[in-house]
Amino acid sequence: MEGTRQAAGRDDGVQAPPRPRRWRRIAAVCGIVTLTLLMGTAGGGYLLLRSYEQEITRIPNAFPPENRRLPPDSSPGETWLVVGSDRRGPFWTPDERRSDVLMLVRLSSGASPPQALSLPRDSWVPIPGHGTGKIGDVFALGGSPLLVETVEHLMRVRIDHFAILDFTGLGNVIDILGGVDLGGRHLTGHAALGYVRGRSACGHTCDDRGGAGWQQAFLHALGAKATDIGLLANPFRVDALIRAFARSVSVDATVDIRRLAGQAARVGPGSTRIETPHSRASWMGPEPVLLLDASRARAQWAAMPGAPTTSRD
Repeated sequence: MEGTRQAAGRDDGVQAPPRPRRWRRIAAVCGIVTLTLLMGTAGGGYLLLRSYEQEITRIPNAFPPENRRLPPDSSPGETWLVVGSDRRGPFWTPDERRSDVLMLVRLSSGASPPQALSLPRDSWVPIPGHGTGKIGDVFALGGSPLLVETVEHLMRVRIDHFAILDFTGLGNVIDILGGVDLGGRHLTGHAALGYVRGRSACGHTCDDRGGAGWQQAFLHALGAKATDIGLLANPFRVDALIRAFARSVSVDATVDIRRLAGQAARVGPGSTRIETPHSRASWMGPEPVLLLDASRARAQWAAMPGAPTTSRD
């Protein structure tokens, strides 16, 4: 007992070195303090955030004309349409690749976690002026204005903001983090994004109705890595991570980046709740499709905390 007590308390006058875990916590605090001081210096916070903001691409004319849109709602918070795919050039142009991931996201005005409805890319939907088709192909037909119009009329909800995630850029983010753990495997950027797309999570024979589960698992894994003490201890690595993420995002011209950053700071990473609307597998000629139950999808969205609805037939 004496030896145990001496090892624990070190009453020989020599202070025991901190445990490795404690050192990591101290280093993390130092890293966070460094960034906080930089942000808090006179003009430092503005200049740093402005520097990050300049890395984000703005999408001009992202929305359709007002006479083709649903009316604005007065509820607090914002509704976003977020799409993701591989990207060529500063931002997408019509005739480029179909969108692999489409999400309708609700950001509350408080500290509640975001709510998201993942719309499967193979969903067969009405496309204004183009009959019907897969929602993942809409961007190639008419860019973001047609995609926004399609989703607004499908879901009967006004979209406030539009964002594109470049999967190639997100792959760089994951690599800076040192990879993520998904499905019992440690995946680097390219492999992890294949998981998010869905097909690689279950093979090429499955449809993408399970995408919400894969996407949510990815967000949790990404959040765990992004808040790792070892990462937060290094302000230079944090800076590189933020810049890599900013370069992978394009947003409409009306987005207030500073306000958005404030909203993100109030929400824990990986806390986004993602759901998928009910659908059934079918065929349209040689094309495998998913037939959405639009009424149930709208009800599902309306049941999410803070999600507004606008009805118009």
